[in-house]
Amino acid sequence: MFSYYKDHALLEEELKGSEHSVAGLVQDGRIYVTGIADKKFEREIFMQYENIVPSLLRNETQEAIVEAVRAAVAAIDLTDGGFHADVIVGENNRPYILEVGGRPGGEMINSHLIPLAYDGYSPYQQLLNILSNDAATLDADRYRNPTMRAGSRIVRAPRTGRIKEIKGLEKVARHAAVRLLMPMKGP
Repeated sequence: MFSYYKDHALLEEELKGSEHSVAGLVQDGRIYVTGIADKKFEREIFMQYENIVPSLLRNETQEAIVEAVRAAVAAIDLTDGGFHADVIVGENNRPYILEVGGRPGGEMINSHLIPLAYDGYSPYQQLLNILSNDAATLDADRYRNPTMRAGSRIVRAPRTGRIKEIKGLEKVARHAAVRLLMPMKGP
C-alpha cells in the first residue's frame, strides 16, 4: 500500500526484549493502571501462551512503563473508559509502546488475573461504573499492591499432529493453586 504514497517513508525497527500488557481505566481524564502482566510468546508460530500478574519486573522498570503508557493514553485523548497497552521492555531496559487502545484487554487479564491478584478487584465493574456515570471507586493505581500472583497458561502439542489423549488434567484441576482449568479444544 505504501507504493501509493511515494512522498512517505516507513521506518521499522525490530525490538527485542520482554513483552507486557498494561491494563487500566480512565475517569475524567485521570489515568489509573490496574495491572501489568508479563507475557510469553512462542515466536515460531507467534502464539502468546502465558500471562502473569503482577509483573516481576523491577519497580523502576514498572514505573517507567506506567509513565510511557500514561503519555500514550493522554496522547489519544481518552477521557473515560478502559485502555490496554502492549509494551516491550528493550535490552536497554527502556519501555517501547507497541499498541495502546481505548479498550479493555483480553487474555483473561481483566476478567480473571487482576481479580485474583488484587483481592477480587474487578476492572470490568469499574469500567461499567465509569461508562454509566455511577460512582467508580478509583483513587489510586492498583498494580503495586497485589495480594497474590495469578497466571494463565496455554499448553499445546509439542509438534504438529493430532492430540489423541491428555493425561493428568484431573490432578492439575485438584491442585490448590488452580482456580480454573479450561480445555479450549478436545482431543
